[in-house]
Amino acid sequence: MTTPHSNDERLSRIADAWDAAQATRHASRENLAHAIRAGHREGLTYAEIGRYLGISRERVRQIAQEGQDA
Repeated sequence: MTTPHSNDERLSRIADAWDAAQATRHASRENLAHAIRAGHREGLTYAEIGRYLGISRERVRQIAQEGQDA
């Protein structure tokens, strides 16, 4: 038999899951930006990277610069 949980407990679990997902998403975005910058330093153009990823070269440039302007 399970014990009932309050809405506050349920919402707290949901908030914890949300926070974990956001942290993972942020880390993944940082990894992508790092990989793009490394590829660009090694001679790939933003256009080449964009074609491979299916996004514009401008979006690749924007991702590469995220976190660099802070």
